[in-house]
Amino acid sequence: RASSVSAERPIPLVAWVDLFEGVYTVSIADYQIALTRDAGGVPLVPIVNAFTNASDLHLVLGSVDVLIDISLQLTNFDLFLEAYQLDANSDLKFVKNQQIWRLMICRMT
Repeated sequence: RASSVSAERPIPLVAWVDLFEGVYTVSIADYQIALTRDAGGVPLVPIVNAFTNASDLHLVLGSVDVLIDISLQLTNFDLFLEAYQLDANSDLKFVKNQQIWRLMICRMT
């Protein structure tokens, strides 16, 4: 567990996001919230967490410092940008600061 975060380094706002069958979902799973807090971050827990329009998702992600992509089909940065309807020059902090992380999960079907 992160016992404290340096006063010199701001506490990052972290979003866990999935894209599945055309729906963007900001995940609020208990284990993801716990992992984020244990690492010294603050999890994004929006009032509305599912979006079919990327522009609406972008509004919710406006203050996010770190995005963790948990979708299965996005295997590189270019595919991520395309799927999230972003470009490398986006004003979103997590894009500008190259703080997009990918987590592979196993989805049972």
